[in-house]
Amino acid sequence: MSSPFSLFNTMIPAALVTAGVALAIASGSGPKNVVDVKSRVDGRTYRVQNLPDKQEAADRISTIRINLDKLIEYYKSDPSAMADSRVKIMVSRFNPNNFTENDLNTDTT
Repeated sequence: MSSPFSLFNTMIPAALVTAGVALAIASGSGPKNVVDVKSRVDGRTYRVQNLPDKQEAADRISTIRINLDKLIEYYKSDPSAMADSRVKIMVSRFNPNNFTENDLNTDTT
């Protein structure tokens, strides 16, 4: 009869291997072929695909971020808008420092 500890000891290496494979897959996913490009619009650096129009992409992301900043500030200053729970969630989750160009072949947003 085998000890419950021997079963436990064989499960630990299997769990570690499974976790390692999952981490390897996760680290290999996401946008590929990306570079950091400084926007001419706001001077911030954005991660965009390394394509011929990468400067234009960084500038567009910058413009989108600026417009979203304005929208968030408007919602923050409007008590009736902030009364809506959906607006509160959007305002609380907005992160102006987290903008990147997505890979065209990705299945996530």
